[in-house]
Amino acid sequence: MKITAAISTYNRLGMLKKAIVSVENQTFLPCELIIVDDNSSDGTKEYCENLSLDFPVIYLRNDKNSGVSFSRNRAIEQASGEYIAFLDDDDEWLSEKLQKQNEFAENGFDLIYTALTTQKNDKIYFHRRFPVFLGCFAGSTSTMMFNLATLRKIGGFDPRIESMEEYDLLIRLVRNRAKIKGIRVVLVKYFMADSGKLSGSLKKYFSSAKIIMSKTPFFLKPLQFMGLFRIFAQKTVKLREFREVLFKKRKG
Repeated sequence: MKITAAISTYNRLGMLKKAIVSVENQTFLPCELIIVDDNSSDGTKEYCENLSLDFPVIYLRNDKNSGVSFSRNRAIEQASGEYIAFLDDDDEWLSEKLQKQNEFAENGFDLIYTALTTQKNDKIYFHRRFPVFLGCFAGSTSTMMFNLATLRKIGGFDPRIESMEEYDLLIRLVRNRAKIKGIRVVLVKYFMADSGKLSGSLKKYFSSAKIIMSKTPFFLKPLQFMGLFRIFAQKTVKLREFREVLFKKRKG
């Protein structure tokens, strides 16, 4: 299978370089790497335009800061692979990530996701399948590889949603009877965002939650509310944990 790797980025050149290296080190190389720059001002443009790898690199730059969903949709439109695997600019893939997912692609899955670990500890995070309305089960978008035709069929990511965009996408995948596979192997290293981004995401959460609820059929609204509340609780815990770590560092 041909797999397109896609990274959306904004003013994180140092982290972006590490993310690109993790793509370059894959045992199963992608057919191309699409980098969508959300109008960065930190030298990302110059770096990407001079990037040379063992596979084609397509650099796209947004005319203005338009958000991660808009950026990912540009990658979906441009991609030529049969599958597309997303990587956030502050995360890294382990070397066998695409190879392991490709082994299941032959079975026609619409979404293949993996377990992940964080930079804070060696704990394995893997979400077992359960009703999507009770919360996002696939974890970070960096673990996900999608059938490109399926993504295009459901319209990709909703650009109006600034938070939980992967959750909204999963709901629509499930409604379209997508075939989904989870691989209980750690293949992604997830990096926690800075406190400013996390606190900002809590504000974006509420506007995004309204949009998701507006899409939900009346009889499913109670379940949807439970799922959104669960995600909100997880975000709050992450923010508290980050602040605790930050306080200890400053105190030390």
